[in-house]
Formats: sequence, structure tokens, C-alpha cells
Amino acid sequence: MKIAFNNSIFFFQKNGGISRYFTSIAEELIKKNQEVKVIAPINKNNLLKGIPSENKISFYLKRYPSFKFLEDTNNKITNHYVQKFEPNIFHETYYSNYPYDYNKSKKIITVYDLIHEKFSNYFTNEKIIKKKEIIKNYDHYICISENTKKDLINIYKIPEKKISVIYLSGSHYRNSNLITEKKIKEKKIKEKKFFLYVGSRGVYKNFKLIVECFRNNKNLNEHKIICFGGGQFTIDEKKYFNKLNISHVDGDDNILVKLYKEAKCLILPSEYEGFGIPALEAMELGCPVLSSNTAALKETCGDAALYFNPYSEEELMHKINLLTLNDSLRNELIKKGLERAELFSWKKCAEQTLTLYNSIL
Repeated sequence: MKIAFNNSIFFFQKNGGISRYFTSIAEELIKKNQEVKVIAPINKNNLLKGIPSENKISFYLKRYPSFKFLEDTNNKITNHYVQKFEPNIFHETYYSNYPYDYNKSKKIITVYDLIHEKFSNYFTNEKIIKKKEIIKNYDHYICISENTKKDLINIYKIPEKKISVIYLSGSHYRNSNLITEKKIKEKKIKEKKFFLYVGSRGVYKNFKLIVECFRNNKNLNEHKIICFGGGQFTIDEKKYFNKLNISHVDGDDNILVKLYKEAKCLILPSEYEGFGIPALEAMELGCPVLSSNTAALKETCGDAALYFNPYSEEELMHKINLLTLNDSLRNELIKKGLERAELFSWKKCAEQTLTLYNSIL
């Protein structure tokens, strides 16, 4: 079977969960002797480096001199290679309204979440309007959780028979020996009493709940919050975090593994998520998870996390105290987390995806 993945997400993301999803299933499909081509002509994506050269069209640029020009060029080059490759399955990595000339493929889209629609006050109408124009142009939809499937049906009225739920995985961190002392010193990760937050700090991510919880509880003053990824702190964020022990760390998987292994716990305060890859990453490395009780996160974490109301600072504080003062609870969460993480793998995700591809041809 010929399977093509297009350029969209690799052009926009340097790392990130969606990029990890597509590079991971591409690698697994290649192992299964499928004819895979990742068509990402101009990109800034680090994760593509793991895809064999014969399975990708890829030119890495650290910076883009002219974003719009390169986006248009990228789409034209992708269009050329799609026609040349003639795939049976054309799996778009993100919503695109580019009019590809090759129309013989079955078109698939993975729907991660409906954040723009659920939190429309925080986003431009242009994004939502564009998505409405595109969303119904696919032969089949993969949703990464039952919660996302429910939202897709309710908001866009997509027929249930055209939707499949396929869960993601954590990363490739099990039994990881990635860390070097040099890298640890470079990032100055010396604190033993820190709580970890991973990813962007957009409004619906609800990072402000953690900030206010630590601001208003003096017994947390000796602890630190480390934010991994999500971009450097803005000037406004620095003002908002004033006098609080909050720092930002960026880097590769080596650094993230180190943080998961040494954190008191990972805190996920989101008001909404499509799946929650950081939760599984933490679990597979023995890092306890404190999670908001939103639907998709409960679907991902099962009984292996300690949950709190994402709108209650008091409840978050209570759960932090439970976790930090009760070693038996902490050890139980670590044990359940390791067991839970074993239920998810990129191999399983790829196998289910391949079964779906075959079923719609």
C-alpha cells in the first residue's frame, strides 16, 4: 500500500505532540513494509530526522525568511510529489484547503480536538471559518479519543460510520538512558523539589490555576515550578509570575526525560484536551500525574492519576498536599501509571491505523 503524509504540521511545528504522532506511526508502518512517503519539502521539524531518507521528501530550515512565500512553495512542491507518488492513502497531518491535483487517493484526517470551536472567544473567526470549509472534505476521520469523536459529531454532524477512534501513545522513553551529565549541567536542572508542567500555556491550558495555587499557599514556597516547552516566557508572563519560583526549560528529549524522572509530579490543569500525551510520557517514566478531571484526560489516565476540578484552586492544593505528604499514595500512582502506560504504544496505534486504511480502500 502507498501511504503519503503531507507537509502541514511539519512546516509549523519544530517538535510537538502531533509531529511525534505522525513520525511515530510512519516509522511503524515502514517496519511493516508499507510504502510510506512523508512529503514535507521545507520544514523546521526535529522529529523528521528519524525517518529514513528514502521515505521522505525533506529539506530542513532552522528559520523561515518569508513564511507565507515558503508555505505556498511548500504546497506546490507537495502537490508535485503527491502526483508522482500516486498514493492509495493521503493522510493529511493538519487541515489544508490546498487543491491537490491527485484525486485518486482516499483522504484521511486526524482530528485531535475541537479547541477552536469550544473556546471560540480565544481564537480568530478566520480559523474556525476555514476549518468549517475544509472539515467535510475527507473520506474518513480518525479521532484520538471518544471525547473528540463526540465533539466532532455534535459540532460538525460528521456521520459516526466515517469516524474511528485510535488512541495515541506516550513517547519512546521506556527504559531510556538518554541523559548525560553534560546536558544536565547545561540546563542547570538541580532542584529536587519541583513540580513539572509540559507544553503551551494558552488560555484553555489553564496554567494560571497552578500559578495562583502557588502564589496563595506559603507552604509551597520552597518548591519550584518548571515549565518545559511552550515557548519562552513573555514579558507579561514574567510580570505575572513576579516573585514566584517559576522557570522555563527548553531542549530535546534528553532534558524532558530528566525532568519527568525527578519531578514531584506532572500537573495537567487543562480545561480541555484531545488526549494528553504528556500524561503517558510521565507515567512510563514513573512520574505521578495530577490531572484535571476533564473527559479526555480521564479517558487517557484511567485510575492512574489523581484528579482535581480545573476551576478549583483549593482542590488542586488539597491534591498536591495528598501527593507530597503520602508516600504510599505516591508509590501507588507510580505503579498504576507504569501499568497504564503499557496499554498504549505507537506499534498498536500504527496497526489500528493500517487496518483502517485497508478497510476504506
